[in-house]
Amino acid sequence: MHKLLEHGCLHLVCRDCGHSQLVAVSCKGRSFCPSCLGRRMSDAAVHLVESVVPRARVRHWTCTLPWGLRAQLGYDRELCAEVVGAFTGEVSRSLKWRAKRELGLGSVQDAHTGSVFAVQRTDSALRLNVHVHGLALHGVYLRDGEGDAAPLVFHELAPPTRADVEAAARRTAERIEIILRRHGRSVDPELYYDSPPALVSDEPSLAAC
Repeated sequence: MHKLLEHGCLHLVCRDCGHSQLVAVSCKGRSFCPSCLGRRMSDAAVHLVESVVPRARVRHWTCTLPWGLRAQLGYDRELCAEVVGAFTGEVSRSLKWRAKRELGLGSVQDAHTGSVFAVQRTDSALRLNVHVHGLALHGVYLRDGEGDAAPLVFHELAPPTRADVEAAARRTAERIEIILRRHGRSVDPELYYDSPPALVSDEPSLAAC
C-alpha cells in the first residue's frame, strides 16, 4: 500500500545534525488498522482488569439476534443502543431478583450489580453480525450498614439455573419488541434482509459492502 503524507505523517528532526524527514503514518489510509485495534484492545483489557473489574467471579453473557434485526442495528445507532440497554438491564434485573431470593433481601433495590458490555459488529467472516458480549459480576454488592456511606460488600451468588437464563432471554425479547414498535420497525422474525431498505436507497455503496 502506498503511504501518502496527506493521510497523516510525522516530522522527524535530528537534534545533532539538523537532518529532517517526513515519515508517513502507515495506518491512516485504511478503514481500520489491525495494529492500532490490537493495541487498543490490549489497553482496554488492562484498564478493565487493573482499574474497573474487582477481584470477583464474573460470568460471560452473550445476546444474539435474528439476522434481519442485526442488519437494522448495524445502521441505526440509537436503535442499537436501546436494544443493548434492554439486554443489559435484564441481566442486572436477573441478578437482583436472584440476590433477593438467595440472600433474603427486603428489596431488589438493596442489591447493586456491575457489568461491562461491548457491541461486536462482525463475525469471523467479517459479515455484519451485530451482537453483544458482556462480563457481569457473578453476584451483587450490599451495604454493610445503614446509609449511603456504609461500605459495599460483595456477595457471590449461585450459578443461574436454566430457568433464570430463559427468563432473562424472554424478557429481553419482549422489551426489544416494544422498542421496535416504538421505532416503527417490523418485529416479524421471518423478515430477513441483507440491508435496511432506507440504506439501499440512501447509501447504495455502503449497503453493497
